[in-house]
Amino acid sequence: MKPNFLTRILFIIFVFTLIQTELMALPDSVDWRTYGHVPPVENMRNCDASWAFVTAGYLRGHAYRKTGKKVTFSSQELIDCSKSYGNHGCKGGSVSNALKYAKDEGLNSSESYPYYARELGYCYSKDLGGRLSDGYTRLEGDVTALKAMIATTSPVPVTINGDCKGFKEYSGGIYHQDSTCPKVYNFSLLAVGYVDNVEEPYFILQNNLGTNWGIKGYIHISFKDFSFLAF
Repeated sequence: MKPNFLTRILFIIFVFTLIQTELMALPDSVDWRTYGHVPPVENMRNCDASWAFVTAGYLRGHAYRKTGKKVTFSSQELIDCSKSYGNHGCKGGSVSNALKYAKDEGLNSSESYPYYARELGYCYSKDLGGRLSDGYTRLEGDVTALKAMIATTSPVPVTINGDCKGFKEYSGGIYHQDSTCPKVYNFSLLAVGYVDNVEEPYFILQNNLGTNWGIKGYIHISFKDFSFLAF
């Protein structure tokens, strides 16, 4: 066996052991709202920009973890300025494209670049208040790994099928995603925590459809049959 191959095997074993150790040590519940990592619930109204709000929300947690400053970043800037990255303003977009923009260009605060619920047709000059300095991980459907991401980092961007039965009408309780619902990822939420020490564990996710939606703008989604993409 070649030394470099052996080194790779030992490294894989080490990483696997480290991950297992972290998973064993995960807390029974996490809620980043209590630590200031989560921006207030907003209402995107008639602009299909859940991807932009979730990216801006993630950057707040990312920045707070690094600097200790609570800044709400601009979803409007992502709507107006990230089209060259493959997003489509109020006609939809993706978290991954928005994260690439934030990594390259930085992001204004929402105070300096407020939300208008429409495309402005032009892009402000940027003060680079929020820059994603790290890369991101794409994760699909692994509930245990999502728990670990939430517990060990900050709120996590999650994309689901927003057309699944009962989602838009959600008003409380634990939402059960229909296991027959197609794995089409078209609506983004911010996973801000989870509760695992109950009979039916669930994730806590922020949805920017206003505080009259769901549980004051949040939804509790069961671990069971949860189909998602996370970043």
